[in-house]
Amino acid sequence: MEYGRLGKTGLNISRIGLGCWNFGSSNPRWGKPGKVIEADAAVNIIHQAIDKGINFFDTANRYTGGESEEILGRAIRGHRDHDGGQSEKICYRRCANWQFCHNT
Repeated sequence: MEYGRLGKTGLNISRIGLGCWNFGSSNPRWGKPGKVIEADAAVNIIHQAIDKGINFFDTANRYTGGESEEILGRAIRGHRDHDGGQSEKICYRRCANWQFCHNT
């Protein structure tokens, strides 16, 4: 696996990342499911990625109602013995007055 520095952080991040947008159940607490990969299979995919040297994971609080983040957290527990990163996007909806409102 090839790695590169993440800006001035000093972290060495794999040049290939794993997108986790479809990790979760077909019936999330909220949000619309897409083509989902259930938790056990997703954890297996994440572990395979780690074994291949991937240490960069992309997720967001909107992916399958937040389940993607929970699955990723469970999967990487115990595998944090090296540099790594998680790309996180927090989604907000704009209110009528153009102020940002969280989940309203």
